[in-house]
Amino acid sequence: MNAADDSDPFYATVSVFRSFRNLMDPQLYTPLPDDWTIGVADIAQSTEAIRENRYKAVNMAGAAVIAAVKNALKGREFPYVFGGDGASFAVPPRYLARACEALAATATWVKEDLDLAMRVALERARAWSRRPRGALRAFAKRLLRNVFGRRLGMGRCRHETR
Repeated sequence: MNAADDSDPFYATVSVFRSFRNLMDPQLYTPLPDDWTIGVADIAQSTEAIRENRYKAVNMAGAAVIAAVKNALKGREFPYVFGGDGASFAVPPRYLARACEALAATATWVKEDLDLAMRVALERARAWSRRPRGALRAFAKRLLRNVFGRRLGMGRCRHETR
């Protein structure tokens, strides 16, 4: 079985939009299933690192999250967003352990090889879906601040079910 044959049925049904003009059309978006998990990663003090001309390291760290999860899932498709100084992604339950390990290993690599601190967190999609859209950014910031270190250990992962 190849990676394409083993893709998640939900993600395979999500519509692809091809025009930037339609980006803000809510009809084009599909909520994640409640049992999926959202992963987030952010470089702490990235603005300062960029001021110190370390923008390549900052961008590499953010992109490494996506690459690590993609490798851990053996090429299977999953939704992700690169944010320059971090990344966000979502995975179905059957790939959670792999994604968790990849996220923890990436945070360790970023610290040891790039000398940057990467905050990482995982949270079930249902925790995000119950919040108003305007609260999403504040929720993500709180999630990163409060969950880092509690959910992911250095090099190993503990997943807590809520």
